Amino acid sequence: QGVFEKFPKEYQDVLVRRQAEITALAASIAGVDISPAGIAAYASAHPGAVSNVCAQWITVPDLATGATVVNDLKAGKSFSAEAQAKSTDGNTNSSGGQLGCHAGLLYAQLGAEVEQAVTTIPLGQLSPPVLGTVTDPNTGTPRQSLAIVEVTSRSPLAESDAATAIRQQLTGQAQNAVGQAIEPVVARAAVTLDARYGHWVTSGSNGPEVVAPAAPKVRSG
Repeated sequence: QGVFEKFPKEYQDVLVRRQAEITALAASIAGVDISPAGIAAYASAHPGAVSNVCAQWITVPDLATGATVVNDLKAGKSFSAEAQAKSTDGNTNSSGGQLGCHAGLLYAQLGAEVEQAVTTIPLGQLSPPVLGTVTDPNTGTPRQSLAIVEVTSRSPLAESDAATAIRQQLTGQAQNAVGQAIEPVVARAAVTLDARYGHWVTSGSNGPEVVAPAAPKVRSG
């Protein structure tokens, strides 16, 4: 937000319109209703999903380890200590398993069962082991893992934040289709680029893209 506010108003308007057009295209491809009425209907049907949920988890390799973790927690061991000692999620174990605070429906990126847990279980109650998606912090590769989830707080989202989260959820599955629709158009575009900033290719590793120039060599001594 701080960067956006530094742009001239005219360019801010361009970015807002561009994002609105991409969102509308994604909604059309996905066949979902992101009008105010559609968003209100979704919020009414999924009240837990549009709450601000703060949660933590411990991922485990198997049910036996999960049962041991649950028993330790019920015996009084702290969630943070158990996560640091036993969680297999390299992204959160050092912080005691903290997942942060997000709209409940955004936990879907960690798996449908995790989303269901964070939007339904009572505060402070451990979920049974649920199937979640863990991302390797070194390779970015997702993998499935069992997880024990606990919700530490749950509060209503501001209306505007809830609407944003719902739009992201409803259009998220169409983002790949949007990219596939836009890519051939971009590949045919006539692009002029200042050579100081690189050169334009139509078939880079990420599709049409700017390839940055080589970094300058650092002199020693």
